[in-house]
Amino acid sequence: MGALVQIRPNLREVVERIEGVARQYPIQDSVAGQAMAMQRDATVGAVRMAGMLGSVFAQWDRPCEPLADDAVAPTYLSRVPRAREPMQIDHDASTMIGWLTDKTPHTSWHKFRFGQRLYVANANTDIAENTLGTDLIYFNATQQSIILVQYKRMDAGKSGFYYPDSDYNLTSELERMQAVGKYVAENTGAGHDFRLGPSPSWLKICQAQAFIPQTADMIPGMYFTGEHFQRLRDDPRLQGPRGTRFGYANMPSYLDNTMFNRLVETGLIGTTGSSTELLRDQIMLSFERHKSLVVATLHGDDIPQSKRNTEKRQQLKSA
Repeated sequence: MGALVQIRPNLREVVERIEGVARQYPIQDSVAGQAMAMQRDATVGAVRMAGMLGSVFAQWDRPCEPLADDAVAPTYLSRVPRAREPMQIDHDASTMIGWLTDKTPHTSWHKFRFGQRLYVANANTDIAENTLGTDLIYFNATQQSIILVQYKRMDAGKSGFYYPDSDYNLTSELERMQAVGKYVAENTGAGHDFRLGPSPSWLKICQAQAFIPQTADMIPGMYFTGEHFQRLRDDPRLQGPRGTRFGYANMPSYLDNTMFNRLVETGLIGTTGSSTELLRDQIMLSFERHKSLVVATLHGDDIPQSKRNTEKRQQLKSA
């Protein structure tokens, strides 16, 4: 493989992906393993929302022993090599990391730079058996925009569907999403940036994982706003023999990873004009509800989309 890459450098990404899949880390039905897989996906997603490349995530250090469900699962970022650079943290990022470490010692964070500076933190607060899912909270400090993503996992034992009526946490989570939407609506003015929709809160329904690859690929999934999700629950096309079910086979429309991350990157979805207090409130709620948490905050001058696209192409060529 190494000789081939020397002859054809443009094949590097393809070769690395093939090798990464071959070195996959099996997790099967492990609760702790599934929690790490969801946290990994949210972490990679946060980097892509910032318009950055996530190649560093192909180098994560796999655990030597099986993950125990009766222990606090290690944070995904604690297994990723950290770039060697001065640990200078912006004020907002320092505050955010302080919120996390005040609540749990199981915290790790990384800094990424690509025109702007992105800080990503992982936090786990409880043993894997008590962890009720993963939340991603993404804060674009440049645009004062927040995106919230709640992860839901399809049941591999039920033909790959997610059954909302069997999710006992869903009602309180949807109420939380509605409360956030109301707060945002009350604090959005005519002079704020344009958004395609007013809701900052999203659900990602994704497949259960049998392994974690040594690549930067995200878990395939479907993104919905709370309002879209609620309307689909009443859609007759989603009715099955055991009630309402969400899956690729019956879903009329959704956003995939590429579309969702691109909309966040270009600032077309998310809050506008919201304060950091909303961010803090959502972090505290995630801890109280025993969630695995990924928080990311982006800083620096806003970069025009055309320039961002050009720099990304150049980085891909030099990788």
